[in-house]
Amino acid sequence: MPQSGLAHRLRSPILLVVLATAFWGGNAVVGRALIPGVSPLAVSFWRWAIALAVLAPIAWRGVRAAWPAVRRNWPWLAAQGIVGIGINNTVVNYALAHTTAINSTVVYAASPMMIMALARLVLGDRLRGVQVAGLLLSFLGVLTLISRGDPAMLPALDFNRGDLLVLLGGLCWAVYSLLLRRRTPELSPTGLLFVLIATGAAALLPFYAWEVFAAGVTFEPTGPRLAALAYVGILPSVVSFYFWNRGVQALGPATAGLFVNVTPVFASLFSIVWLDEVPQLFHAFALALLFAGLYVATRPAPPLQAPRGDIEVRRAG
Repeated sequence: MPQSGLAHRLRSPILLVVLATAFWGGNAVVGRALIPGVSPLAVSFWRWAIALAVLAPIAWRGVRAAWPAVRRNWPWLAAQGIVGIGINNTVVNYALAHTTAINSTVVYAASPMMIMALARLVLGDRLRGVQVAGLLLSFLGVLTLISRGDPAMLPALDFNRGDLLVLLGGLCWAVYSLLLRRRTPELSPTGLLFVLIATGAAALLPFYAWEVFAAGVTFEPTGPRLAALAYVGILPSVVSFYFWNRGVQALGPATAGLFVNVTPVFASLFSIVWLDEVPQLFHAFALALLFAGLYVATRPAPPLQAPRGDIEVRRAG
């Protein structure tokens, strides 16, 4: 049954979160190209408006059937949508207008540590030594990537208010990942994503309306811009968030959060392909460190063994 085997592999939570970060890596490249001609708020609003239009025919019937559960869990769903959909992406978009892509990568790479810390403090999750070791390895891979293999570059990085905004975005992402632990079983994964995106887009609507009608900030809808908005509205939004939500619920926020550090790797690879950047040795070294860290962190815990004395008593009885 080859098809069933393929379907099983495609449902792997690790593969899902890796694919999510791949599309987010593309979003980093496309989004940076969009923002000079389109305001950060407009990019965020139209990203989620497009995602909502794509999801509506698929998810609306299920959401309508589960509406009593949606109303019952509305405060938690609203918090997830506003923090993870509305605020996170908008904050990072504004940050890119004030900081460099390298700086934003360094700061956002702190979000897995935030997820681990919050999971320990808020949820009481116990962190295994391999998770911490894997986090350190993967973070070292990110530093190798942004320093281009030269550690002397790191002290020269100049952090500014844009970097503080990226840090806020990383904190929002950590909170969103933790909130995903509270499930609404009546909602399918697609229905959950629809509700969260609708909430996030609704939170952005009054701010975007003010920007257009009061501040007069608009953009020319050229073909390349519309194509870029279509990309960010479908793959990094609908597909990535669906994959991420499923992955977090299967792996837990602390383990899944480690994969956030894969995003800058994919962004670099896409820059090589789309922007004709030449691959360097440090790319391969950073990739090896990153995936070594992920391999270490996601290894299953060894099975618990009964104390030797218990075994001897059982045998004696």
